[in-house]
Amino acid sequence: MAARIAAFLGALPLAVSVTIPDSAATKILHKDVVILGGGASGSHAAIRLREDYNKTIIVVEKQARIGGHVATFTDPETGNNYDYGVNSYTDYTGAREFVARLNVSVATPARLALTTTYADFKTGKPTNYSLPAAADTTAALRTYLTLCERYEENLLPSYAKFPNVTEGIPKDLTLPFIDFVKKYAIEAAVPRIFQVTGLGMDDFARQSTLYVMQTFGAPITRSFLGIVGSFVPVSKRNSDIYDAIARRLGDDVMYSSTAIQTARSDNGVEVLVESADKSRTLIRAKKLLISFEPTLHNLDGIDIDEEETSVFENWSWSTVYAGIVSHPSLPRLASYTNTAPTRWMSLPELPFVGRFDYLGDDNYRVLVSGHRYFNSREAQKLVGESLKQLAAAGTVPGLGNGAVQIKAWADHGAMQLHFEREYLEAGAIAKLYALQGRRSTYFTGGAWSAQFTTILWETNNQYVLPKLLAELIYEANKCKIRVDMLTIAVLSVSQRILSDLCDRSPAATKHRVIQLAVNFARTQNLRLVVKNTGHDFNGRSLGSGALSIWTNKLKGLEFYKDYNTTSYAGSAMKVGAGVLPYELYEAADVHGVVVVGGEGKTVGFGGGYIAGGGHSPVSPLYGLAADQVLSIDVVTPDGRFITATEKKNTDLFWALRGGGGGTFGVVTSYVIKAHLSLPVISVASFSFGIYDHLRNISGGYMTAEEANELTAPLFANCKALGINVQPNWSEHATFLSAWTAGFPVEPVGSHGNKMASRLFTKENLNDPANFNTTYEALKGVSDRGGSLIGFGITGGPGPHPDNAVNPAWRDAAMFVISWVTWDADTSLARIAELNKNLTEL
Repeated sequence: MAARIAAFLGALPLAVSVTIPDSAATKILHKDVVILGGGASGSHAAIRLREDYNKTIIVVEKQARIGGHVATFTDPETGNNYDYGVNSYTDYTGAREFVARLNVSVATPARLALTTTYADFKTGKPTNYSLPAAADTTAALRTYLTLCERYEENLLPSYAKFPNVTEGIPKDLTLPFIDFVKKYAIEAAVPRIFQVTGLGMDDFARQSTLYVMQTFGAPITRSFLGIVGSFVPVSKRNSDIYDAIARRLGDDVMYSSTAIQTARSDNGVEVLVESADKSRTLIRAKKLLISFEPTLHNLDGIDIDEEETSVFENWSWSTVYAGIVSHPSLPRLASYTNTAPTRWMSLPELPFVGRFDYLGDDNYRVLVSGHRYFNSREAQKLVGESLKQLAAAGTVPGLGNGAVQIKAWADHGAMQLHFEREYLEAGAIAKLYALQGRRSTYFTGGAWSAQFTTILWETNNQYVLPKLLAELIYEANKCKIRVDMLTIAVLSVSQRILSDLCDRSPAATKHRVIQLAVNFARTQNLRLVVKNTGHDFNGRSLGSGALSIWTNKLKGLEFYKDYNTTSYAGSAMKVGAGVLPYELYEAADVHGVVVVGGEGKTVGFGGGYIAGGGHSPVSPLYGLAADQVLSIDVVTPDGRFITATEKKNTDLFWALRGGGGGTFGVVTSYVIKAHLSLPVISVASFSFGIYDHLRNISGGYMTAEEANELTAPLFANCKALGINVQPNWSEHATFLSAWTAGFPVEPVGSHGNKMASRLFTKENLNDPANFNTTYEALKGVSDRGGSLIGFGITGGPGPHPDNAVNPAWRDAAMFVISWVTWDADTSLARIAELNKNLTEL
């Protein structure tokens, strides 16, 4: 690995080659990244790079605004807003969070109840067409969802895991969609799929199933089945999102500007930009990010080479136009949908107007699809002709002599870029993705993923930005990689993540930094170790030659007075992974509640503690810490940031509660149950001859009088042995007070040690023979120079939740940690002897 990292570093550029002369422009800019295109993916990348990773950027946008396919019309007479480009946003990982950071409030979209007329727009006449029964459509969509989920990892949020030719491309994905539909008997789902997103596809029925799944895949199917939601700005104006981005980016966007020349190499890029006023700016940057659709026409001015041309020249696509139309005779609350009875499943043939949908006031939304050479003028002409045909046939009221008014119009350009079946089967997607990073150039946008805003954002988060940033991090010379003969200590990203980025990033974006580290480790094939507070005396949270993610700085704490799930209703707390017990208990005490947390003051809440089950001083009352978890925020090994609950990502929710540490993902926070304050708690301190061995003892949830009565026989036996014990019992009204009084400050780094732990069942204590055997084993540890500490964990209310906790915890009465210690000058032979005594009792 040392050679690989050294070679990686040695290959990094030291300077950008200059090939476009300064005289070509009136202004010269130097940036980390230049982004061509300010649509959904380009503007999102700009915010993330600038605000989360402190990179200098410039966005070059050919339009006078950013936002891509978003198009909003504000009626000049009523002031009402109407979106006629992007309708709404499907919930996908982190999407709502990204919008929230822009201070844009969102709500569930409201849908008008429209009366739909199905007609053949070529003749204008209504068709004898009816949708499949609702129950049949739902059943077919559920089947379709299971099929999409079968390949979801290969398709979303990027094609990074799409199999190559050698691995074998799944046959289902290259089947014509008509054959796929018949194979799985999902005909009832086709009208819904087509009308929602498929109408923009070139020959929908014959299209490869892969691309249908990209236009109507698992996320949007879940939305239509009610499994996930969708959202729009409260203002009902999708442009608000991009207006907010524009305000944040300020002068880092060049509007009405186009790249007319580029010079790209492994040493960086140069981009010559011409603005609407014909002024020219030369941008010199370390990396170029192209976010528009990479057709050869769109790439005019970009110095593409033979390898890029050999991929991009094979694209096929369709064109899509959207607009707002109006005419006094058009009725309100109506929808006219184009169907073609002679076509398979009544789907019209390109070019066609897909539908006219009433929006409000006197405004109708219109969608037009065409082949790649179908231009905007032809599309508008087809809109007028279609309405005339509908009027002539009496399907809509007569238009009279008044022309249909086109109030707003949007050219979405090349849409649904795809490869024909022969190219797919020959490995076109692998060849496409091989272009990422060549000549300091990266790509994002719909051609590299599904053409949905929220999925494109996650494509950036999981795939594009980690690859781009992997090099920039090194080039900034802010990562110190130390290499010696035996080990490689990769300090760079762990230091940067937790000491630099996390300190400067807003709390809401800290998981993005962890995603960067996870994706970086995966793309660079580095070992990855997750460490919380390091309360692990055997060093299992360390890894030689590994990239280490420390979560000890994730300190967020929130209290919820009322928190409801299917199985729980009550108070709760959201706890950052790095919160320590005293921080958690103090926060809980403020709100008059008790939570299940560690006994040791250095036990981080969200590390191996809950992952191992999590015993607690209050476990006899409430069970293990893993039993308290209601929700988990986690970064998965593939770089996704998700929330796991009893209703979503249920397998991960089960595993993270007791299934072992550092295995399933990087947990950033938990939501846990918060219980009402406990009754009186008693604690005893001692002044007697065995102080070094027994400093204090908890009386649990008894009064001092009850605890004294319970322990009197024990201390009487001690007195008979010549040990005079004088307990000083004290009562505490809160758990925090008792815990603070009862747990001493822990020493740090005083000696070397090895630790072991065991669970003892109730049978070990209740059966006399087993009790004696247990006693001799524990005494043997002390006799051989070891030490013991025991935790009573009997009890906990049942039934216990279904989680990954080791079943042995459920029958355990006591958890015992034993350890042996040695001084720095202890011989290896003696250390080996001590370890043997510890493990072979």
